[in-house]
Amino acid sequence: MTVSTNDFEAEAVAVLADLRRCVALVLGDLQPCVRASELSTVLNLDRSLGWKLWTLAQSGASSPSPKHVPGRNGFQSFLDAALRNGASAAHVDEARRAFGRFERLSKEHARDRASVEIMLGALTTEGRSRLELSLRRAAFRANAHFLGVQCDTLYQADVVAPDGAGMMPRVVRVRGHYGLTRMRSGVSWVLSRSTLVTPSGKTVAYRRRALSEAGVWDDDGHVGGTGTGAALVGGPAPVAAAFSSTPTPVVVRRIVDGVVFQDELEPGPVGRASAIDVVTAEIVDKTPEHADAHDAVTARISTPCELLCFDVLLHESLASNGDPRLEVFTTIHSDVPYTLGSRDLLQTMERFEALGSPDRAAPVAEVPRQAGLVDWMLGSIGERASAFRLYRLRMRFPPVPALAAATYRLRAT
Repeated sequence: MTVSTNDFEAEAVAVLADLRRCVALVLGDLQPCVRASELSTVLNLDRSLGWKLWTLAQSGASSPSPKHVPGRNGFQSFLDAALRNGASAAHVDEARRAFGRFERLSKEHARDRASVEIMLGALTTEGRSRLELSLRRAAFRANAHFLGVQCDTLYQADVVAPDGAGMMPRVVRVRGHYGLTRMRSGVSWVLSRSTLVTPSGKTVAYRRRALSEAGVWDDDGHVGGTGTGAALVGGPAPVAAAFSSTPTPVVVRRIVDGVVFQDELEPGPVGRASAIDVVTAEIVDKTPEHADAHDAVTARISTPCELLCFDVLLHESLASNGDPRLEVFTTIHSDVPYTLGSRDLLQTMERFEALGSPDRAAPVAEVPRQAGLVDWMLGSIGERASAFRLYRLRMRFPPVPALAAATYRLRAT
């Protein structure tokens, strides 16, 4: 039987993407790791094998490179070790089947493993420039030294869904600093600064509420003209205790100039042994509609981190207008999205990856219980994962200070 080039490419991309998803599911069952070396230690695997598996699962490309797929014996060693360390049998079996599909594809279309890497490697996106990654890593280390703080992973997930008639989309936002480490004593840190900005400027004409593990907190959460009192003074930040470290980190929310919400972490113990996870969660809704055909959600990057992961879940009614556009800006000159322009654009090779329905996408291994976190966000507004499309940005050692903006169409044009 003759297989067309297009059929082969489509099958190869699908097989590789599914293998990555299945390996990531297995890693998600294990003790959280933030480096390939940690995975090797946890599973007692050869460092080279651990690096391949880590890169296979965490690649930023739409499909992983075949050179990162271990051989049959190595992959079986990984599955056996994962079972011994708490991975679910169902996820291990799914990964085994996905690897079998990869092997069958290789045997059908290539002479040997070297040929597989040549044929399938042509279908994968090139990795980041080594020079750029090296410079980013150096900047991360320098910033951690001068600022006195760093984190392993900065994770933000924004669920963007329709609101009532005449309203802009509502946004459910989770923002997590994982492995946050103070590098010297006496360091307090601003975890985030956020405000709602329209084409006409900053505004308080909207509603902002915290999410709890039980659902939505509706008390003292209004801004603008619907009960400004406590919300505009400040108080405890909306920390999601169930997804944060124990004891729950103490974060204070201050309101600056009446419109900027600033979450501040007080000084604490120094060093890796005292690293913490801090997750905040809230919903913004009841924002009056404006005439602009575009809107954006943004992820502020102010903490030196090894990885930024920005998930945008667009409701299908919005995603049908086109995929969101990524722009990364320096915020040295301004932190207001509508005033940032070409002067502030940073050149990056990363792009949003369209991953389809959130319940079919590979979880983020660096974020403990990330799939459960997203399920909780969707449940808080009574939505189903199948009604959304997931777009994911992964950026190693992102520059600071910066703003990653996901711009999407509000309506078809």
